[in-house]
Amino acid sequence: MPLPNAKPVKLSSNLTIHAPLSRQGHGPGMIIIRGSTPAPARNAKATLDPEPLQKWAEESYTVVQVTVSEGHKTVKEDLRQAIDALNGHEKCDKKSGYGVIGGNTLYLCSYRLTEKL
Repeated sequence: MPLPNAKPVKLSSNLTIHAPLSRQGHGPGMIIIRGSTPAPARNAKATLDPEPLQKWAEESYTVVQVTVSEGHKTVKEDLRQAIDALNGHEKCDKKSGYGVIGGNTLYLCSYRLTEKL
């Protein structure tokens, strides 16, 4: 069975979805919250690792990346759109819950996540 060749799809200026890139072609949902810093500025040394959006798609996840910046005002709405995108994606399994990964950007939005989505 050949590997899928799905490409990332931009849903909005700060939301991107990627279908799984594994042979099985489907998998659970994952939301990645990242800062808007360009890749060269994030990585001081060269790496062979792909960006997290591609990395997790290669691990059989259907991934939505939410890009936030300082003063970002719509995190709650962005997360709601990310969940809706995963709920509606044909390659996303287990729609009862999703994984969330966030790095240094979580402090930007953590106080907004205390309310129920």
